[in-house]
Amino acid sequence: MEFPLVDLSSTRDTKERILLVAVQLFAKRGYVAVSVRDIAKMVGIKASSLYYHYDSKDEIFTDILNKIESVYNDYYTRLDAKISQTTSLREMVECMFSELMEVYHMFIYYGVTVLSVEQFRDERARRLYNDVYMKRGIDYMRRAFDYCIEKQWVAPFDSGALATMIMNSVASGSLIHALEGMGYETVYKAGDMFRETKEFVLSTLQ
Repeated sequence: MEFPLVDLSSTRDTKERILLVAVQLFAKRGYVAVSVRDIAKMVGIKASSLYYHYDSKDEIFTDILNKIESVYNDYYTRLDAKISQTTSLREMVECMFSELMEVYHMFIYYGVTVLSVEQFRDERARRLYNDVYMKRGIDYMRRAFDYCIEKQWVAPFDSGALATMIMNSVASGSLIHALEGMGYETVYKAGDMFRETKEFVLSTLQ
């Protein structure tokens, strides 16, 4: 059973519906295998009507990349605020991983798969994957661990190395989604991977 598509009744804005459909189709099939006609059909409009909102499939893809970047930046800003309110190492790690496993925003859930796959084809996707997804993710986790060290919840350690290890695990979970069809089973596999990583972090630092 595949992960369900977004309920398009949640928005009446045709341009937003196009983006919601396109990010899912690009994640599931890849950019090259998806046509404007495919997107229009799932949105419920004619292909000619889609061109009223976008001049090309590439313009849709560019808008999706912009949306992914915006959503991820907002996501990490929100996490920074939550981490600063934690009062123990366990609370901080639990916060970090609960947020990681509970994000269901479509431009994060499907967006990370788009970036994971399309980075090998598109320079813009590669930049986002490296700079926003990986580098900012590592920087966020490093600062979270440094916060724990500053609070003396844990002895000093190489926070950058641990943050890199965690993000590599997260990236692997994302690729599982991409390579195995983004079905329900892959959601559970990725969740198990994140939980195992969380327990490793806690057991290592405590």
